[in-house]
Amino acid sequence: NCFERTISFFSVVICLYKIIIKMFNTYNSKDLYQSILNELSKLSFKTKYAGTKYMGECIYEVFISGKYYEYSFFNEILPIIAKRYNKSEDSIYGNIKQSIKKMTNVCDQDVIVDYFKFCEFERPKPKQIIDRVIENIKK
Repeated sequence: NCFERTISFFSVVICLYKIIIKMFNTYNSKDLYQSILNELSKLSFKTKYAGTKYMGECIYEVFISGKYYEYSFFNEILPIIAKRYNKSEDSIYGNIKQSIKKMTNVCDQDVIVDYFKFCEFERPKPKQIIDRVIENIKK
C-alpha cells in the first residue's frame, strides 16, 4: 500500500515537471528566438534572407530538443524545417548555404575566426553555427 502511494506521488511529480517545462518553453519561445537572431546578427546574417530564417529555426529546434551536440543536422533537423515550410530539404539547405556564403562575404574575417574559435578563416558549416550560437545563448 505504501509502495503504491510512492509510485503515485512520483507520477504526479513527473507530470507536474513536464507541465512546468512545457509552460517555460512556450513562455520563453519568443525571447529564445530573439536571442538566436541577436547572435546571428553578430555575424552579419541578414534577417531578410530566407536562409537566415531557416538557420534560426534550426537553432531553435536543436535548443528546445535539448540534444545540443547529439543531433544530426541532415537527418533530424532539416526534415523538420522542410516540413514546416512545405519545401524540399535541398531547398532549405540551399537557402542556408547561400545565407552563410553572404554572411562570410560581409562579415569581417576576424569576427568569424574569433566567434567560432577557428585558427584561421574558414566558412562555418551549419552545424558549427548551430552549436556555437547555442553555446553562446546558454552562457
